Amino acid sequence: MKERIFRRGMAFLLDLLLISLVFTLLYNFIPLEWLKGEYAVGTREFRWGIDLYGAVSAGYFLGSGLLMRGGSPGKDIMHLRTVKADGSALTPSLSLARTLLKLISIALLPLALIAYLWDGKETTLQDYLSGTRVERNRPVGIAR
Repeated sequence: MKERIFRRGMAFLLDLLLISLVFTLLYNFIPLEWLKGEYAVGTREFRWGIDLYGAVSAGYFLGSGLLMRGGSPGKDIMHLRTVKADGSALTPSLSLARTLLKLISIALLPLALIAYLWDGKETTLQDYLSGTRVERNRPVGIAR
């Protein structure tokens, strides 16, 4: 149980580290005059720091969720994979739904973390609502 919590937590932290690296690169290459104050796109005021980080995070999780069927680089590094509750592979539509739920879960992180730890089944909000689970992905040929 503790190993699963550790692996999922580390996978999430690794994803946040990768998001932060992309954000830092983008932030340093955006023209300086755009970074002063607020920038309007249509009727939306854009504050580069927080909004850009949110956009990079959403793009990262949506992109990796769709391309890796619910996975992420952090989950790959920690040898985790996302599957349906019955153990079969995620469909693209289920992966998209789970990823959108994940973004909501991240926005509600304190509540989602309490629910995750309280549940005892180690089920995140997005897994519970989408009928998925995260399991250890063992390399072929390694028994344990």
